Amino acid sequence: MPRKPIGVAKMSPPGNAYLKQLDLAKEIATCSGRAKGIFGIDYLVRLSICVLLLFMPAMFVRWISGKFGYMSRKISIEIYAILKPIFLYFVLFSGRANNKWWVLLTLWLFADLYLYLFGLVFLRRFYTVPASYGRSLLLLGINFCEAALAFAIFYTFSHSLFSNGHVVYAPIDMLYFSLVTASTVGFGDITVSSDTAKWLVIGQILSSLGFISLFVASFVAGFNDSEHA
Repeated sequence: MPRKPIGVAKMSPPGNAYLKQLDLAKEIATCSGRAKGIFGIDYLVRLSICVLLLFMPAMFVRWISGKFGYMSRKISIEIYAILKPIFLYFVLFSGRANNKWWVLLTLWLFADLYLYLFGLVFLRRFYTVPASYGRSLLLLGINFCEAALAFAIFYTFSHSLFSNGHVVYAPIDMLYFSLVTASTVGFGDITVSSDTAKWLVIGQILSSLGFISLFVASFVAGFNDSEHA
């Protein structure tokens, strides 16, 4: 029988996020408890995601905010999700996208985003059903904007976008190209000139398709489950 979403007010205290994640990693590693029956590539993917999440900034936010209760953690995660695209917008339009240290920080946040999203899919059986699927879909839209901004920064750092034979430098053009690529439209007014940029385009298209097909479908399925529970 599908599980019903649990209201925030009825949730038990969140506890230590790191300890809970470590317990989950042990459970998957030993194929015990809820992880029984997991094997092969599915086992490797789930375990890798679970372990790597321990090194992401979102886990630190969960740990700190969880000390003040479940509601504080939920609100902190929302604030964190909103601040990330704002921060990436600042990096892109302030000219810092050409600095490798800012790009590495962007890459870390990018990894944080996609590990979180893959976790929603591959670790779904281990997570509590969201209190609100509407909230989850809103956060998903924010996550999509964050991914587009991250790729715009990567394109800026690659110096490989051209328009009418000239190198593109304007941040708005980088963001425009990123959003066009994410939507898989491809107007052709801006092109790439290096293998690095081509790999970035391939990666963004694949991630965007995965974003739409896997993650949105997962939330829609979860919403339908709650409606028929």
